[in-house]
Amino acid sequence: MGDFYSRLITQYCERSGNGFLSEPFNTLSSFAIIASAYFIYRLLKKHQIKSFNYWFLFTMLLLAGIGSVLWHSFRNPIALAIDAIPVYTFFFTFLYLLLARLTKSKIRTVILLVGFFAVQVLATIVFPTFLNGTIRHFVNGIFVLGLLVWLHNRYKNLNRDLLTAFLLYILAIIFRSIDNSACSIFPVGTHFLWHILNATASYFVIRGLIRINSSSK
Repeated sequence: MGDFYSRLITQYCERSGNGFLSEPFNTLSSFAIIASAYFIYRLLKKHQIKSFNYWFLFTMLLLAGIGSVLWHSFRNPIALAIDAIPVYTFFFTFLYLLLARLTKSKIRTVILLVGFFAVQVLATIVFPTFLNGTIRHFVNGIFVLGLLVWLHNRYKNLNRDLLTAFLLYILAIIFRSIDNSACSIFPVGTHFLWHILNATASYFVIRGLIRINSSSK
């Protein structure tokens, strides 16, 4: 609920009113997420991936792209739900798959995920407007960084795809945070870069997971 509340009160620099396409750059850049889903589809086909987990991630990303287009076009709670639920499902599925690989235990994986979710919700409720509602993404970034260090120590090998995804995500967080601050310099804001960078990061997430799965066989 904290995430939904913080996103509902988030004000985007570009938004000029309450009508359709009041955020043209934010809306159009949302199609980058759909494009990322297409390239992930091609990646899964190329590697002949049949695992349900990967195709589920692809589906969630595609729905997230559609939801983002709707959210920035209509900005209402229903559109937000269509946007946010697939995003969070994608992210937590990614975390689950990575944690399951690291812990080798479903119970420990679930405990860590529940603990992480609790911290994230608490941070969002306490600091809902922090840097334009990005507190939950800072929590995400810290948690993912810890997992990448753990992954590196476990396999003694740097997963460049996941590291690239992480760096893109951090850069996306920065642009999301300064969206309103950049209004006086850049009238359309910087939120559209959040979409493009996250779309690219999602592709590297899937490629990184494929690499982990291939190297551990």
